[in-house]
Amino acid sequence: MERGGFSVSADSDSDVGPLIFRREWDPGRTDEAQPHSRFLARGYPAGTNGLVLSLDTAINQLSKADAAIGYAKVDSIHVSGVQPDETFTDHCYLAGSDVIGQLGGVSNRGTPDHFEHPRLAWRFDTTAKRIRVIKADSVYCTIIEPD
Repeated sequence: MERGGFSVSADSDSDVGPLIFRREWDPGRTDEAQPHSRFLARGYPAGTNGLVLSLDTAINQLSKADAAIGYAKVDSIHVSGVQPDETFTDHCYLAGSDVIGQLGGVSNRGTPDHFEHPRLAWRFDTTAKRIRVIKADSVYCTIIEPD
């Protein structure tokens, strides 16, 4: 489904509405089989040409082995001026680094599986619990075709 230039998932979060993306991760964890992660990043459309990105952290963990009971928002940003031919992607990596994930960018729809610099870019900083603007020329992103 299209909304404001974004491909919107049929999934939604009751507190934010239709999602553009949802990504969970747990820095340093090697066992990806655990059902819950320490961090949750989400994005959703805001108005005609807007985008809201949020970063949440797990709360109420009884122990490291136990699942999180919920998430609390630690940061969010509103991005305006997103063009109709642009979309958000979290399939990005930082130039000169093997770091993949925890990055996002807004770029034109481009060619699927072809990496290019986004127009705008952010890092979901789990240490400082902030969403940080980063130089777009240091990031490469691609658009992944839906299955």
